This record gives sequence, structure tokens and C-alpha cells, in this order.
Amino acid sequence: MGYANDDGELRVRFSPDIFRTQAYGGVSRYITELHRGLVGRGVDSRVVAGLHVNSYLRGLPRSYGLDVNWVRPRRARQALTKVTDRALERLWCSRLDRTTIWHKTMFDRHIPEGPRLAVTVYDMIHERYPEQFGSRDVIPSSKRPWCEAADVVFAISSTTRDDLLDRFGLPEDKVVVTPLGVTTVEPAPGPLPFAEPPWFLYVGERTKPYKNWQAVLGALTALGPGFRLACFGPPATAAELDLLATRGLADQVRFVGGDDRDLARMYRAASALVYPSRFEGFGLPPLEAMAQGCPVVASRAGAIPEVLGDAAVFFDPTDVDDLSAALGQILNDPDRTQGLRSRGYSQAATFTWQRTVETTLGTYRAVTR
Repeated sequence: MGYANDDGELRVRFSPDIFRTQAYGGVSRYITELHRGLVGRGVDSRVVAGLHVNSYLRGLPRSYGLDVNWVRPRRARQALTKVTDRALERLWCSRLDRTTIWHKTMFDRHIPEGPRLAVTVYDMIHERYPEQFGSRDVIPSSKRPWCEAADVVFAISSTTRDDLLDRFGLPEDKVVVTPLGVTTVEPAPGPLPFAEPPWFLYVGERTKPYKNWQAVLGALTALGPGFRLACFGPPATAAELDLLATRGLADQVRFVGGDDRDLARMYRAASALVYPSRFEGFGLPPLEAMAQGCPVVASRAGAIPEVLGDAAVFFDPTDVDDLSAALGQILNDPDRTQGLRSRGYSQAATFTWQRTVETTLGTYRAVTR
């Protein structure tokens, strides 16, 4: 969608942080969609991508960087990109003044001087579950200083905003809610994890306990051998395979990976997406699933009910029996499942990147004035 060229004097620069660590994913998708919308409005917006591994930057206008995903080994690449991108960020910021907004894409310990600062907080999970993150993770120690130094803090849900205000004591007028949008992509042709339905889909990281992946395994055990699960994301670890073998679930659970188009194929084919997190600051995969016509079974936790409205079957994330019953509803009540699909399409359609861009742009204008 085109926009009038009415913001040519506004200058925004996005930092390289998220692009060096994320090839695909919600945060880098958000930043690139926001940037694309700003460019469409005539804003002088640029992505300082540095040495990156991100696929969304291919063909993105006004992005500056080099894809180094081919560099091996991975640890050496991470060290190289970290040092190089930090130096690049300092160089860019040294040339900027208060007429430019430097929008930080992920936290680190360096807070630049010169430009106005904006930052987006995606959740407060590090503060809620500090024991689940390693000592080398800089987010817990750098998030608060960044929020205090920034001219504006964007929160992607009201839940996250309330959490921020409660835990960091920030001024209320400094924290602005800018919900994410949904990007619907065409599914790529390819194989499915199971030849025949029914099967459920789990998306994302599994190792952090707050993600509650093992609750889904408990529900599978309770439901019996006819219920199967596809896990889209990282490959299975040896510990996960041992766990499945111990529980007798090795034949019921499969692990698949790929890009956004591969994930869209999974959404279209799955009987339902199961989203069991004990807390989330937003919850993008359920909205993506809804946009593809996939019913959603989700935990009643964090911002998830705020985002999904009445378009999902909810369960208590601490109660495996409640989860089992919710999954059973999907298979045993086709009329209700069809209603979920219909409401899901409508719910996902309310989350647009145009709204994200408009809200963010209005805040940028206020900050620069």
C-alpha cells in the first residue's frame, strides 16, 4: 500500500543487533515491516544491518549490510559479527544528532550519545524467569538502562506495558503500546510430518521451561497413541529424543524446520496449533496460524488472551488435563472448530502492520518535536 510523502524530514535508523542473531523470527520481521512502512510514508528510514544472517533483508530498500550466514563455524561468525556490528553502531551514532531517532532492535550494554533513542520491549520474561537464562545473556542487565535512557519505549502489548511500568517504574507517557501485525505468506510445496491427520503443531523454542513444551508431551501421553505432534523449529536434541523414548512417544513426535513458507504449509495442514507458554509478551505464532486457517489451542497466560480474544480454545498452562481436554475438543467438535477458524481469520485481520507503522510514526513525530 502506498503512502503520501509527508515525513521526508524525519530520520530513523535501526540498529543491527537482531539481524546478526536471527535468520527468521518475530522480532526481525517486526523491524523490517516497520521499516518498509516508514519508507512507504516518505520517512528517511534505514536499517543498519552490518554483518547479518537475516533472510528478511534480501531486497529490502535502504538496508545496509552483508549476509554472512555462510561463515562457519557458527561461534566464530557470532564473535565476528558482534565485534564488527558494535563498531559499526558506534560509527553511525557518532555522526547523528538529536534530529535522528536510533531505534535499538535488541538490548546490549552500549547506549550511544547523540541521536534520540527508541527501543521496543517484547516481553518481561527475563525479569519473571531469571533462572532460565544463562549468565552470558546481557538482556537482563541492559534492558532497564536502555528503557531509562530512551526517549520513548514501545511495548508490543498492554500486558507488556503494564509489566514494564510495574517493574521499572517508568513514566506512563514514555511507554507506548504498538501491537504487531501479521504477515501472511504463501505456503511452499513440500512434505508434511505426517501423511494423515489428525496431528498438532508446536512452533518455536522448547528448552526454556516457561515455554512449557513438556506439558504438550504430557497431554499426548494422556490422549493416547492416536495423537501426534509436529515441532517446528530447532532440530531435536539428544536429551529430547531420550525423553520421548522414555515416555513412549518416539513415534508420535516429529521435528521439522524451514522458513516462513514451510511454516505456512504446516499451519495449513495441522489439526491445530498448540501454544502452551506459561507467559508471553505477545504471541505471534497463534495469530499467524489463525491467518492460515489453523485452529488454536492456547494457554490462558500473559498477553495471549489479550491478543487472541475469543478466537482460541484456552487452557490452564499448569493443568495437563485441561490441555488434554482442549485438544480433544478440536477433534471431537467439528462445528466449534469451524467457528474457531472463522473467528481466527477475523482476529488475525485486526493486527496489521499499517496500524503498527501509524502508531509508531505518530510517536516518532511527537518525540522529534
